[in-house]
Amino acid sequence: MVDGKMVRIVLVAVVVVLVLYLFVRPPIAVSEATYSSTGKSSAVYFEVKNWGLGKACIVDAEIEGIDAPVHLHRSVHVGGKMVMEMVDEVCVSPLSSIEFKRGGLHVMVMSGESLDGRTVVLKLSDGRVLETVIVGSVG
Repeated sequence: MVDGKMVRIVLVAVVVVLVLYLFVRPPIAVSEATYSSTGKSSAVYFEVKNWGLGKACIVDAEIEGIDAPVHLHRSVHVGGKMVMEMVDEVCVSPLSSIEFKRGGLHVMVMSGESLDGRTVVLKLSDGRVLETVIVGSVG
């Protein structure tokens, strides 16, 4: 028979492990991706959800099978014009999501090559990697 003290110790240990997991390496997910192309470059769009209690930061991206520069970008209004700028990281707050979309955050691929069916690899600041497939073009 197990005594009450042992049960409490086990429950406390489980809670501590769960809290550490949610803060240190929060569960994070990425949706399927789409892209748009100008013929010389492409922008990739998707949504990232952070189910954890700590922030999760994307610090790099690549497209498997594409030998061209890939950057994290955002579109901003400057002097009445929309311009793109590189960003070092994109952080997703705890229990929230962030959308990479036209006119906002996106992964910029310096290639006009078709991205249909390719895998987007997102590198997180904690060393983890997220992957999603590009399911098609949005025109």
